[in-house]
Amino acid sequence: MAISLQVLIIVVLAMPPGVAITDDAGGVHRGLLYTVREAYSLSPVWSILMPIFTAIMLWLLNKAYDYVRDVPIMAVTIFIAQLPAWRDAIVLGAGTVMPLAVALLAVVVFESFDDKNSQRRAVSAAGIVGLGALFDYAYLLVGIPVVLGLINAKAFSWRVAVATVLGLIAPAWVVLATGLAHLSDVNALYIHPIWLYQPESMVEVVEATVVGMMCLTAFVIMLLNLVATFSLRLVLRVYNSYFHFATVAVIVAIVIDYGCVATYLPLLAMCIAHQVALHFSMSRSLRSLPAVIVLVLSVLLLGFRCYPMIIK
Repeated sequence: MAISLQVLIIVVLAMPPGVAITDDAGGVHRGLLYTVREAYSLSPVWSILMPIFTAIMLWLLNKAYDYVRDVPIMAVTIFIAQLPAWRDAIVLGAGTVMPLAVALLAVVVFESFDDKNSQRRAVSAAGIVGLGALFDYAYLLVGIPVVLGLINAKAFSWRVAVATVLGLIAPAWVVLATGLAHLSDVNALYIHPIWLYQPESMVEVVEATVVGMMCLTAFVIMLLNLVATFSLRLVLRVYNSYFHFATVAVIVAIVIDYGCVATYLPLLAMCIAHQVALHFSMSRSLRSLPAVIVLVLSVLLLGFRCYPMIIK
């Protein structure tokens, strides 16, 4: 883990800044009430700390709940190893925080297992999602695994549903009530699906290919894990299903909102890391090798994608 974090710092500091991966919004991530521009994006130091915090949180999360046995450090290592795949997202800033938010909110779902009186946790989780959506609507994605996770954990009731709705709208209500924003500031959602995407160069074709390979890798390994987890205890199925929901949600989000794909790549990298580590923890046979080979090829191909930027 220490070696991985050192490699992360070296890669971020050594590589020159490149053009953000396909961002048709012109470097602007539209929030529901505010707009985050590149001028206000995360600084390089903060951008390094975010993946580090996420990696540490993943390790602590598994240490506390033990949902990926035998190889918990593998998820951290693979998450860091995929940095070249989503390094350009650091320029945009917003997507770098999303994996940390998903990892933190996993505690809400795990602690609410078989507890239908988890209104306070639901309010807190929905409040974080609502606050992030004010600055980037992509953070609504974070709420999907939380809600589905609570339902799967048998912790969802009408009280929890009301608490979730109230927590989701509370940040916007506070901002509007205090005059920090007005209804005229509400931004229209910027959605550019993959089927409307028209690559203009070979670099963009390779970008789309690599992102597609990463999505396919995550989805296939998730399906293999989904079948294998049926033999686990109920509580372990609930824990791992949270990351299954996050994997499906981020893949669907990339397909529907490919115009801002850079925002979702860090979360996709975290989901791949979890799925690969879970697969290895349950199956150590040669059947696990194709998944790792596809993952390595994805990272290498993205390295070739960065090559024209470096030369330029």
